[in-house]
Amino acid sequence: MPNPPKRILVVGPTGSGKTIVGSQLARVYGLEHVELDALHWGPDWIVRPEFEEDASRAVQGDAWVIDGGYTRVTEVAWPRAELVVWLDYTFPAVFTQLFFRTIRRCWTKEIVFSGNHESWRTQCLSKDSLFLWLIQTYSKRKRTLDGLAQKHPGVSLLQHLNRKQTNAWLSSLHTHAAG
Repeated sequence: MPNPPKRILVVGPTGSGKTIVGSQLARVYGLEHVELDALHWGPDWIVRPEFEEDASRAVQGDAWVIDGGYTRVTEVAWPRAELVVWLDYTFPAVFTQLFFRTIRRCWTKEIVFSGNHESWRTQCLSKDSLFLWLIQTYSKRKRTLDGLAQKHPGVSLLQHLNRKQTNAWLSSLHTHAAG
């Protein structure tokens, strides 16, 4: 594959699968994978005070795949990115994906960041629910990302409208990498 991208940003709404796509891209291209949620959350779901500094350092690197939707980071990362992969899925698709991911994580007590795990109470009965966050931010994030794309026309933008499209693209990258 001639001149593969060295700085890739994966963006999209909460629960769209940014981390899965980011980790696959990092594997295919042999790049460092930076998950912004892992930098953001400390123990007991407390925001790490070093988050912005750590994220800024990651963005300044020469080669990376960064996934996440933190506005203050994506606004700095877009000008440095060679490729932005936008998981621009419909609200019902993202909500369904988030629902099943949350069920799995709560059921298995999967550790996600800094020893934290999601709970039924937090996700279903709290103001900190990711479902509530998705409902509150989906449309605004879409407008923000659209605005960033217009503001940075020199950045290659790959906008996927559904998971099938993303999977086909990732499969083609795996095929090229293996060949």
